[in-house]
Amino acid sequence: MPRVAVIPSLAACMFLAISACTTAPDARSQMLRSARQSDADFPDGESIKLTSFAYIGSVETPDGEIRVVHERAVLTGMLAPRGRARILYFDRQNRFVDADRPWWLDQHPPLWTNGPRLFLSGAIHEASKEGEPVLLGNALDFSGGIANRSVVAMPAYASLTNLFDRAQPDTPATRNPESSD
Repeated sequence: MPRVAVIPSLAACMFLAISACTTAPDARSQMLRSARQSDADFPDGESIKLTSFAYIGSVETPDGEIRVVHERAVLTGMLAPRGRARILYFDRQNRFVDADRPWWLDQHPPLWTNGPRLFLSGAIHEASKEGEPVLLGNALDFSGGIANRSVVAMPAYASLTNLFDRAQPDTPATRNPESSD
């Protein structure tokens, strides 16, 4: 008889241990909830469906750490649904702060963060008056704060590095801090 009493107790302890691990909200869940509540442009689930909400990393700003999320969504009710992409920013408490919806994001999604910079998968260009592309950069720099973020050109692994007219030639390529290289 004692064996029967031990098994339910053991099962109850395991259930409580597992449920305790799964009930604590993770940072991504907190950011998702905050964006749904605070961002007027967050996908409504009917006319715009969320397809990806990916945490990229954190950037350092003079005002503190800002967490970066890449959001993708599709417009519904179309024969060929169109997508939209945005970069969302959250404070250290995972509260929504701001969002960017740049024209280049579909072609150059965010890769990783390092210090005050968010590196992109390619270089952002704009056309000059002569019709030749002018390199703007391959990273967003938050050194001046979130309100004063800017595009910079920096050699970086996994990002376009062969078009850096404005980058310092002796500047070593910036590594992804999570890479084992």
